[in-house]
Amino acid sequence: MEAASSALREAEPDPDISHTVDVTTVRLLCAAGAATTALTAVSVYLQPPPSAAAINHLLVAGCTLLSMLLGLACWKAHRLPLRALMLFLAWLIAAFITVVAVGEGQGLHSLDLGYLGLLVCMVTVLVGRRRGLVLASICAAFVCGLSMAQSHGLLGPDAQAAPRQGHALLTQLLTLASGLTLGLVIGNAAARAARRVTAREQRFGALLDLAADHYWELD
Repeated sequence: MEAASSALREAEPDPDISHTVDVTTVRLLCAAGAATTALTAVSVYLQPPPSAAAINHLLVAGCTLLSMLLGLACWKAHRLPLRALMLFLAWLIAAFITVVAVGEGQGLHSLDLGYLGLLVCMVTVLVGRRRGLVLASICAAFVCGLSMAQSHGLLGPDAQAAPRQGHALLTQLLTLASGLTLGLVIGNAAARAARRVTAREQRFGALLDLAADHYWELD
């Protein structure tokens, strides 16, 4: 009994279990991102925002290129380092969302900014808490920069005249905070579940080893 207790204690898992990313998850996220950016390109092409024609063409080309890049990442995900791929795509999409908000001249009122909170949640769960916090901080800086540019009329008269700019800024910051909080909650729950599964597997293996040793001793 003492040997069994000792083996079970030694089988306790390390409390610091890193987040895991599998190929299926990465492919699903890349496919969803490719479809979303492709639909955005079609929407901008069919219903261009009230900005210069050259900017609209650049937005369509950028959305199309990003959609193709996400499709390529979905296809080649099994050959790439998954964590680095997820982090790179998250930063790329966040930067592109900000560029779209500027190019459309909508600033804080761009509906695409709502995806930033989703990106923060995704990175926090799949890549890690520190990187999720860094991404949330940089996205908050992007949003504050959009607010300053909008208040100084750098995004066009329509954006400057948009009502309730302070409310829009607070909404975007709360969206980022909600994404980070949700990512932390989901990540902690997933880590606890992974620790429990690892503990059960190690305990079962330890008991099998003890049973095998006892069998040979009896034999």
